[in-house]
Amino acid sequence: MTLKLLDRKSNESNRNYVYRVLLDNIMRLNLEPGEGVSEIEISKLLNVSRTPVREAFIKLSEERLIDVYPQKGSFISHIDLDLVHEGIFMRRIIEREVLLEAIRDFPKEDLIELKKTLHFQKAIAEFDIDFKEFFKLDNLFHEIIFRGCKKERIWESIQNMNVHYNRLRYLDVLEQTSIDRVIKQHQSIIEHIENKDDVGIDYLLGAHLTNIVPKLDYFSKKYPDYFKK
Repeated sequence: MTLKLLDRKSNESNRNYVYRVLLDNIMRLNLEPGEGVSEIEISKLLNVSRTPVREAFIKLSEERLIDVYPQKGSFISHIDLDLVHEGIFMRRIIEREVLLEAIRDFPKEDLIELKKTLHFQKAIAEFDIDFKEFFKLDNLFHEIIFRGCKKERIWESIQNMNVHYNRLRYLDVLEQTSIDRVIKQHQSIIEHIENKDDVGIDYLLGAHLTNIVPKLDYFSKKYPDYFKK
Protein backbone atom coordinates (compact mmCIF):
# COMPACT_ATOMS: atom_id res chain seq x y z
CA MET A 1 0.00 0.00 0.00
CA THR A 2 1.33 3.42 -0.99
CA LEU A 3 0.01 6.33 1.01
CA LYS A 4 0.59 9.96 0.06
CA LEU A 5 1.10 11.90 3.27
CA LEU A 6 -0.23 15.41 3.85
CA ASP A 7 1.19 18.21 5.95
CA ARG A 8 -0.41 18.22 9.33
CA LYS A 9 -2.45 21.26 10.33
CA SER A 10 -1.67 23.02 13.59
CA ASN A 11 -3.64 21.60 16.52
CA GLU A 12 -5.10 18.88 14.28
CA SER A 13 -6.14 15.78 16.20
CA ASN A 14 -4.78 12.37 15.24
CA ARG A 15 -8.29 11.26 14.27
CA ASN A 16 -8.88 14.21 11.94
CA TYR A 17 -5.42 13.92 10.42
CA VAL A 18 -5.77 10.20 9.70
CA TYR A 19 -9.23 10.74 8.24
CA ARG A 20 -8.03 13.60 6.02
CA VAL A 21 -5.05 11.61 4.71
CA LEU A 22 -7.16 8.55 3.95
CA LEU A 23 -9.95 10.59 2.34
CA ASP A 24 -7.49 12.43 0.10
CA ASN A 25 -5.84 9.18 -0.99
CA ILE A 26 -9.19 7.54 -1.70
CA MET A 27 -10.62 10.47 -3.65
CA ARG A 28 -7.45 10.80 -5.73
CA LEU A 29 -7.46 7.04 -6.39
CA ASN A 30 -4.05 6.63 -4.80
CA LEU A 31 -5.82 4.01 -2.72
CA GLU A 32 -7.59 2.13 -5.48
CA PRO A 33 -11.15 0.78 -5.32
CA GLY A 34 -11.07 -2.75 -3.95
CA GLU A 35 -7.64 -2.33 -2.36
CA GLY A 36 -7.22 -3.75 1.13
CA VAL A 37 -6.29 -1.37 3.94
CA SER A 38 -4.85 -2.32 7.30
CA GLU A 39 -5.28 -0.43 10.55
CA ILE A 40 -1.89 -1.65 11.74
CA GLU A 41 -0.07 -0.62 8.58
CA ILE A 42 -1.68 2.81 8.45
CA SER A 43 -0.99 3.47 12.12
CA LYS A 44 2.69 2.72 11.47
CA LEU A 45 2.83 4.86 8.32
CA LEU A 46 1.23 7.81 10.08
CA ASN A 47 2.94 7.20 13.41
CA VAL A 48 -0.28 7.14 15.42
CA SER A 49 -2.03 4.57 17.58
CA ARG A 50 -4.68 2.27 16.11
CA THR A 51 -7.54 4.09 17.84
CA PRO A 52 -7.66 7.17 15.54
CA VAL A 53 -7.20 4.88 12.53
CA ARG A 54 -10.14 2.74 13.64
CA GLU A 55 -12.23 5.88 14.18
CA ALA A 56 -11.33 7.14 10.68
CA PHE A 57 -12.26 3.75 9.22
CA ILE A 58 -15.68 3.94 10.90
CA LYS A 59 -16.34 7.41 9.50
CA LEU A 60 -15.20 6.44 6.00
CA SER A 61 -17.36 3.33 6.20
CA GLU A 62 -20.37 5.50 7.05
CA GLU A 63 -19.52 7.60 3.97
CA ARG A 64 -19.40 4.43 1.84
CA LEU A 65 -15.73 4.79 1.04
CA ILE A 66 -14.48 1.80 3.03
CA ASP A 67 -16.14 -1.59 3.24
CA VAL A 68 -15.46 -3.47 6.47
CA TYR A 69 -15.95 -7.22 6.49
CA PRO A 70 -15.61 -9.01 9.87
CA GLN A 71 -12.98 -11.76 9.84
CA LYS A 72 -11.93 -10.69 6.35
CA GLY A 73 -10.65 -7.13 6.48
CA SER A 74 -11.28 -3.60 5.26
CA PHE A 75 -11.27 -2.56 1.62
CA ILE A 76 -11.62 0.68 -0.33
CA SER A 77 -15.15 0.67 -1.70
CA HIS A 78 -15.70 0.11 -5.40
CA ILE A 79 -17.26 2.94 -7.39
CA ASP A 80 -21.02 2.42 -7.29
CA LEU A 81 -22.63 3.63 -10.52
CA ASP A 82 -26.03 3.86 -8.84
CA LEU A 83 -24.53 6.38 -6.41
CA VAL A 84 -22.85 8.17 -9.32
CA HIS A 85 -26.22 8.70 -11.02
CA GLU A 86 -27.78 9.70 -7.71
CA GLY A 87 -25.06 12.32 -7.24
CA ILE A 88 -25.60 13.73 -10.73
CA PHE A 89 -29.36 13.90 -10.09
CA MET A 90 -28.88 15.82 -6.85
CA ARG A 91 -26.40 18.27 -8.34
CA ARG A 92 -28.60 19.00 -11.36
CA ILE A 93 -31.53 19.96 -9.13
CA ILE A 94 -29.65 22.00 -6.55
CA GLU A 95 -27.02 23.58 -8.78
CA ARG A 96 -29.65 24.78 -11.24
CA GLU A 97 -31.31 26.89 -8.56
CA VAL A 98 -27.99 28.22 -7.29
CA LEU A 99 -26.87 29.13 -10.80
CA LEU A 100 -30.15 30.94 -11.49
CA GLU A 101 -29.61 32.88 -8.29
CA ALA A 102 -26.07 33.75 -9.41
CA ILE A 103 -27.43 34.99 -12.73
CA ARG A 104 -29.83 37.30 -10.89
CA ASP A 105 -27.20 38.68 -8.54
CA PHE A 106 -23.55 37.72 -8.12
CA PRO A 107 -20.71 39.61 -6.36
CA LYS A 108 -18.19 41.18 -8.72
CA GLU A 109 -15.24 39.85 -6.69
CA ASP A 110 -16.54 36.29 -6.99
CA LEU A 111 -17.00 36.70 -10.74
CA ILE A 112 -13.36 37.74 -10.93
CA GLU A 113 -12.41 34.61 -8.96
CA LEU A 114 -14.37 32.48 -11.43
CA LYS A 115 -12.44 34.03 -14.32
CA LYS A 116 -9.11 33.46 -12.56
CA THR A 117 -9.97 29.83 -11.91
CA LEU A 118 -10.89 29.29 -15.55
CA HIS A 119 -7.68 31.03 -16.63
CA PHE A 120 -5.61 28.56 -14.60
CA GLN A 121 -7.57 25.63 -16.01
CA LYS A 122 -6.85 26.86 -19.54
CA ALA A 123 -3.14 27.12 -18.72
CA ILE A 124 -3.05 23.55 -17.44
CA ALA A 125 -4.77 22.29 -20.59
CA GLU A 126 -2.57 24.35 -22.91
CA PHE A 127 0.71 23.24 -21.39
CA ASP A 128 -0.44 19.70 -20.54
CA ILE A 129 0.58 19.93 -16.88
CA ASP A 130 -0.75 18.75 -13.51
CA PHE A 131 -4.23 17.57 -14.35
CA LYS A 132 -4.69 16.72 -10.68
CA GLU A 133 -4.69 20.48 -10.12
CA PHE A 134 -7.24 20.83 -12.92
CA PHE A 135 -9.65 18.67 -10.91
CA LYS A 136 -9.10 20.79 -7.81
CA LEU A 137 -9.83 23.94 -9.83
CA ASP A 138 -12.91 22.31 -11.35
CA ASN A 139 -14.38 21.84 -7.87
CA LEU A 140 -13.27 25.33 -6.86
CA PHE A 141 -15.11 26.84 -9.82
CA HIS A 142 -18.45 25.48 -8.61
CA GLU A 143 -17.64 26.19 -4.98
CA ILE A 144 -17.14 29.88 -5.84
CA ILE A 145 -20.63 30.02 -7.36
CA PHE A 146 -22.18 28.52 -4.22
CA ARG A 147 -20.09 30.81 -2.03
CA GLY A 148 -21.10 33.89 -4.03
CA CYS A 149 -24.73 32.93 -3.42
CA LYS A 150 -24.05 32.32 0.29
CA LYS A 151 -24.65 28.59 -0.07
CA GLU A 152 -21.27 27.27 1.11
CA ARG A 153 -22.73 24.70 3.49
CA ILE A 154 -24.92 23.29 0.75
CA TRP A 155 -21.81 22.83 -1.39
CA GLU A 156 -20.08 21.02 1.47
CA SER A 157 -23.07 18.69 1.84
CA ILE A 158 -23.07 17.99 -1.89
CA GLN A 159 -19.39 17.10 -1.78
CA ASN A 160 -19.94 14.75 1.14
CA MET A 161 -22.69 12.93 -0.75
CA ASN A 162 -20.92 12.83 -4.11
CA VAL A 163 -17.82 10.82 -3.25
CA HIS A 164 -18.49 8.09 -5.84
CA TYR A 165 -19.32 10.63 -8.56
CA ASN A 166 -16.22 12.65 -7.69
CA ARG A 167 -13.90 9.65 -7.85
CA LEU A 168 -15.19 8.94 -11.34
CA ARG A 169 -14.79 12.61 -12.30
CA TYR A 170 -11.20 12.48 -11.07
CA LEU A 171 -10.55 9.44 -13.24
CA ASP A 172 -12.08 11.32 -16.17
CA VAL A 173 -9.71 14.25 -15.61
CA LEU A 174 -6.67 11.97 -15.44
CA GLU A 175 -7.76 10.38 -18.72
CA GLN A 176 -8.19 13.91 -20.15
CA THR A 177 -11.34 12.93 -22.00
CA SER A 178 -13.45 15.99 -21.13
CA ILE A 179 -10.92 18.78 -20.55
CA ASP A 180 -11.76 20.96 -23.56
CA ARG A 181 -15.49 20.48 -23.06
CA VAL A 182 -15.29 21.45 -19.38
CA ILE A 183 -13.35 24.62 -20.20
CA LYS A 184 -15.90 25.68 -22.82
CA GLN A 185 -18.78 24.98 -20.46
CA HIS A 186 -17.15 26.93 -17.63
CA GLN A 187 -16.63 29.82 -20.03
CA SER A 188 -20.29 29.68 -20.98
CA ILE A 189 -21.39 29.62 -17.33
CA ILE A 190 -19.34 32.75 -16.66
CA GLU A 191 -20.90 34.49 -19.64
CA HIS A 192 -24.41 33.62 -18.46
CA ILE A 193 -23.68 35.02 -15.01
CA GLU A 194 -21.98 38.14 -16.35
CA ASN A 195 -24.76 38.87 -18.86
CA LYS A 196 -27.56 37.88 -16.46
CA ASP A 197 -28.79 35.47 -19.11
CA ASP A 198 -30.71 32.39 -17.99
CA VAL A 199 -31.63 31.17 -21.50
CA GLY A 200 -30.40 27.62 -22.07
CA ILE A 201 -29.15 27.16 -18.51
CA ASP A 202 -30.93 23.82 -18.03
CA TYR A 203 -29.28 22.36 -21.10
CA LEU A 204 -25.84 23.81 -20.30
CA LEU A 205 -25.78 22.58 -16.72
CA GLY A 206 -27.25 19.21 -17.63
CA ALA A 207 -24.59 18.69 -20.29
CA HIS A 208 -21.84 19.87 -17.94
CA LEU A 209 -22.74 17.53 -15.10
CA THR A 210 -23.21 14.54 -17.39
CA ASN A 211 -20.00 14.86 -19.43
CA ILE A 212 -18.90 11.60 -17.92
CA VAL A 213 -22.05 9.56 -18.61
CA PRO A 214 -21.27 8.62 -22.26
CA LYS A 215 -17.90 7.26 -21.06
CA LEU A 216 -19.19 5.01 -18.28
CA ASP A 217 -18.95 1.92 -20.46
CA TYR A 218 -15.41 2.87 -21.51
CA PHE A 219 -14.26 3.31 -17.91
CA SER A 220 -16.02 0.13 -16.77
CA LYS A 221 -14.15 -1.87 -19.40
CA LYS A 222 -10.76 -0.19 -18.91
CA TYR A 223 -10.90 -0.29 -15.11
CA PRO A 224 -13.20 -3.26 -14.36
CA ASP A 225 -11.78 -3.76 -10.87
CA TYR A 226 -12.73 -0.20 -9.88
CA PHE A 227 -16.47 -0.70 -10.13
CA LYS A 228 -19.07 -2.40 -8.01
CA LYS A 229 -20.34 -5.52 -9.73
